Amino acid sequence: MIKEFLKKYGIHILVEVFIIVVGVLIALQVNNWNENRRQNKQLKGILQKVMKEWEQDTLSINSYIQHYEPYIEEYDKVIERKMTDAGLDSCKVCRGLILNYYPYKSESIGIDLLQKHITSSNVIKNDTVIYNIIQGQKTLDETLNQMAQRITDDVDHNLLHISNKEWFGDMYTSPKITNDYRQYYKSNDFRNRTIRHKIFIYNNMIFTLKRYKEYIISSQEELENKLKEL
Repeated sequence: MIKEFLKKYGIHILVEVFIIVVGVLIALQVNNWNENRRQNKQLKGILQKVMKEWEQDTLSINSYIQHYEPYIEEYDKVIERKMTDAGLDSCKVCRGLILNYYPYKSESIGIDLLQKHITSSNVIKNDTVIYNIIQGQKTLDETLNQMAQRITDDVDHNLLHISNKEWFGDMYTSPKITNDYRQYYKSNDFRNRTIRHKIFIYNNMIFTLKRYKEYIISSQEELENKLKEL
C-alpha cells in the first residue's frame, strides 16, 4: 500500500519538497543580500563621516602650524643667544615662549564607528584597506595625544617654576620688560627650557602633524575608491 502511494504521489511529494527547499534557499539568499546591502549602506555613511573628519583635521593642523609660525624665529634667537635688548622689548611673543600652548585634538568619532562596524560585520572583516586605515589612525591619534600631553606638562612645569619668581607678576602686568625678567630671559635655565619646549612643539608635534596630513591625502584616495565600490 505504501509502495502504491509512493508510486502514485512520490513525484508530487518530491516536487513539493524541492519547491520548499528552493524557496528557503531563495529566502536566505534574499535575506543575505538585504543584510549586505544594509551593512554597505551603513559602511558608506561611516566612511563619508571619516572623510569629513579628515577635512576638519586638515584645517585644525593648518591652524596649529600657523599659530606657531611667528614663534620659531624667537625660539631660535634665544637658543642661539642672538636676542638683543631692543629685540626683546619689541617682541610680542617672547614673554610666553616657554608657556606657549595651542590645543589640538583629532576627530575620532568616525574611526570609532568604523571599528565597531568592522567588529560586528561579517562582510568586511578581511578588508585590508579599512583595517589599515583604522590601525593607522589609532596609532597616529595615540602618538599625537601623547605629544600634546608632553607639551601640556611642560607648560605646567614651566609655569610652576617661574610663578615663584618675584618678577612673575610684573612680567604680565608691566608693559615694559623688567630688568629681573631680562636677566632671566638671558639665563641658561630659560634657554634650556626654550630648547625643550621647541623640541616638543616643532620637532615632535608639528613634524607628526605634517606626516598626518600626508597620511590623510594618501588614505583619502583609498577611501574614495572604496566608496565607489559600495
